[in-house]
Amino acid sequence: MGYLTGKGVYVGGFWDTAKKVLLYLRHNGPEHVLCFAPTRSGKGVGLILPTLLSWPDSTVVLDIKGENWALTSGFLKSQGHTVLRFDPADHDRSASRFNPLEEVRLDLGRAISDTQQLATMILDPDGKGLSDYWDKAAFGFFASVILHCMITKRATTGTSANLYDVSLMLEDHKREGGPKALFQEMMAADHVAMMLEMLPGIEKDLAESAHVFIAAGAAGMLAKADKEMAGVVSTATANMSLYRDPIVARNTACCDFRISDLMNHETPLHLYLVVSPADIDRTRPLFRIFVSQLCGRLMEKMEFSGGGTKATYKHRLLLMLDEFTSLGKLAIIERAIAYMAGYGIKGYFIVQDTKQLNACYGQDNALMANCHVRIAYAPNIVETAEQLSKMTGTTTVVQYKETITKGKGGGGSISVSEVSRPLLTPDECMRLPGIHKGPGGIEPGDMLIFTAGHYPIYGRQILHFLDPFFLRRASVAPPAVSDSLYFEQEKTALLTASVKEPEESAADAYRRYLYDLPEGLESA
Repeated sequence: MGYLTGKGVYVGGFWDTAKKVLLYLRHNGPEHVLCFAPTRSGKGVGLILPTLLSWPDSTVVLDIKGENWALTSGFLKSQGHTVLRFDPADHDRSASRFNPLEEVRLDLGRAISDTQQLATMILDPDGKGLSDYWDKAAFGFFASVILHCMITKRATTGTSANLYDVSLMLEDHKREGGPKALFQEMMAADHVAMMLEMLPGIEKDLAESAHVFIAAGAAGMLAKADKEMAGVVSTATANMSLYRDPIVARNTACCDFRISDLMNHETPLHLYLVVSPADIDRTRPLFRIFVSQLCGRLMEKMEFSGGGTKATYKHRLLLMLDEFTSLGKLAIIERAIAYMAGYGIKGYFIVQDTKQLNACYGQDNALMANCHVRIAYAPNIVETAEQLSKMTGTTTVVQYKETITKGKGGGGSISVSEVSRPLLTPDECMRLPGIHKGPGGIEPGDMLIFTAGHYPIYGRQILHFLDPFFLRRASVAPPAVSDSLYFEQEKTALLTASVKEPEESAADAYRRYLYDLPEGLESA
């Protein structure tokens, strides 16, 4: 199966009874991995941490609680890799920032499609679809407002707009006339002149199409009755309250990295999407926007050469998505999983059980069908155990039956037959041993590994803290401040200069400088 090459992601271990040693199983192919592991079953110490501490290319990690950042970013940083931590609720200014609007390509003719995709993700934060009239009507004008805000903000201030600006534009308490005045402003604005001035290389017809798109969206709203207009605007603004939080607004004000950097930066780049469990519900829409934009940018164009595909990236990308369903249904992932491997992207999806996956993506979801490797720890629910039992297949066992005759003469007979039975019954799947304390200390539990086209493996879990190699790497302290690809010169200058206060650390001084730029330096 190619699991003993010593390269790739960790999918588990196998106990070699002859050599009395635990062999690490790693998968380095382009295929994706799906793991079923209940909470506190050991998936972090057995799969996630070993993989992150040894993966040589770029990664995007869904890191609820920030544990993976704390245990892996320090070592990766020491190897010359770039480590970024994006936490929209971070209040101490140590995280990287990401502005989704900076991923809209104003000068490449993709402004309209990019803003429409963004509007869809904002108006549909749970991935349920724009089903009713109000959602569809809001979509009809909302992308126009986003594009208008981006063009006017950049033309007047020289800086990029962000979602806070969009929110404020829709509900500006200082604007007289309310939303109607905004739509009139959108129709009257000379977007063509503004775009030609601030984007010298843009074609005039692209600028004109952007103006028509904005003006048409505004005209459609002005044609509605006042009450209907108010209802449509309210539908759009109902999903913008997150971005009026000053902490979220600060962390989405600009970009310390771009999505294209994930696979094309000089060094491998590791992005940790960190969020506290207390903030996951309200910040979920922002993470969904990021994942949607990631798929749109990195899987947009494929080149061919020499009778096959041509790699147009410097580094492969591993999507390590723990608690995958916590982001809700990501339709773009379900669609892209069938072809993302061709773009150098490998998915590693971790869910608690089949019931959780089916509740989010449906009974006949594409993830089960498109993941070449499937891993399972002892399940907690019968549905998952029954699925695993079916996946292991059947075996043949010899069955003996003895017949005894009572009465005059006695006697009896023995019959032997071969019968089929599941290789593992659902009950046996649920009783897979987990991590436990044995006579010699903590001992790993058992697991199942399924590989398409091969027999299932009855494996043994990995415990990273029992391996000095992993433990040494995980002990490296994480950096105090997340990296920034576009502020490194300022960061270097500040860290080598004297700080204002004797008790202020260089890291604190850098955060102060990065977020509290003096007036006049913000545009620079």
